Amino acid sequence: MAYMLAVNLKVANYENWKKSFDGSAELRKANGEISYQLFRKAEDPNDLVMLSQWHDEESARRFLHSDELRAAQQESGVVQIPDCTVLQELDSGTL
Repeated sequence: MAYMLAVNLKVANYENWKKSFDGSAELRKANGEISYQLFRKAEDPNDLVMLSQWHDEESARRFLHSDELRAAQQESGVVQIPDCTVLQELDSGTL
């Protein structure tokens, strides 16, 4: 069963944030992240939506509440508390 973490976040500068995000790949992987997709709102390049797949719900929730994540968010230029939701995949398909 797949678990997804949906995160809406605002950053000061996308390019700076992305460098920090890419640099945290091993940290995220070690905590249970499998993959991610990154989107931005068409009207604001610094308003992002990230979907990431996790091994299990517990790993995703533990990482959400970790000091490591808080420190990474501050360092990378996240400007407000992200809106985070853990989702359980029910179905998917290709048309």
